[in-house]
Amino acid sequence: ANPTVAAGSAASCSHCGTQRATLQCSRCKQVNYCGAVCQKAGWKLHKNTCKNAPPRAPPLSTREVLDKVLTAQRFGDWRGVLK
Repeated sequence: ANPTVAAGSAASCSHCGTQRATLQCSRCKQVNYCGAVCQKAGWKLHKNTCKNAPPRAPPLSTREVLDKVLTAQRFGDWRGVLK
């Protein structure tokens, strides 16, 4: 899986442990890396976990969130919004 930019920079690298992990697995988003070298080196251990994990849904756009909130407000049903 290709690394993507991680939200925030407080995560530690899953391979070397440095606190400068700014990338994360683009498929599962469950592991962080400080760079492509560590991501490639860590893949041997991570691939089974990653391939068996269901892919995470992409984050909702601002418009999608607003639509959910306005619909919930209109109908008084917040069950699907507060996840």
